[in-house]
Amino acid sequence: MKFSIGGRDVFVATGGKQFDPSLPAVFLLHGAGFDHTAWALHDRWFAHHGFAVLAPDLPGHGRSAGPPLPSIGEMADWAMALLDAAGVNRAQLVGHSMGSLIALDAAARYPQRVTALSLVATATMTVGPDLLNAAEANDEAAVDMVSIWGLGFKAELGGSRTGQLMLRLRF
Repeated sequence: MKFSIGGRDVFVATGGKQFDPSLPAVFLLHGAGFDHTAWALHDRWFAHHGFAVLAPDLPGHGRSAGPPLPSIGEMADWAMALLDAAGVNRAQLVGHSMGSLIALDAAARYPQRVTALSLVATATMTVGPDLLNAAEANDEAAVDMVSIWGLGFKAELGGSRTGQLMLRLRF
């Protein structure tokens, strides 16, 4: 499913069901460097159990036009604009890693729009200078760092199918 937010195309997965804004909505927000596929099993389960699912690719991620938004607050505002575009007044927000920060910020600033909040892999998330420098230099070490920190050390060693896929893709 596609929307336009701020004049940019946004791709949104709906779990394999037609999106119905009259159903209770679940809004799944992925982490930095990921896309909607991080929620592939979750979005399908919710969609086939009576929920309207929105699992977008954040700006500059996956199939959504970029560039990425520069702050968590701007991403939370973008998320609310996506709810508006989808015709959803209130939703359950589920966020992973950076997506959890987006969900938390949105819930704090737009409490009337949030029915529930679920945070996965949430912690103080400062991005270290090594990762920033590697990402800016387009160094493959940046992908390795995100794989290890986001999926666990087994991801780097080949013990995680998701990690193996991420390492092959090398964004």
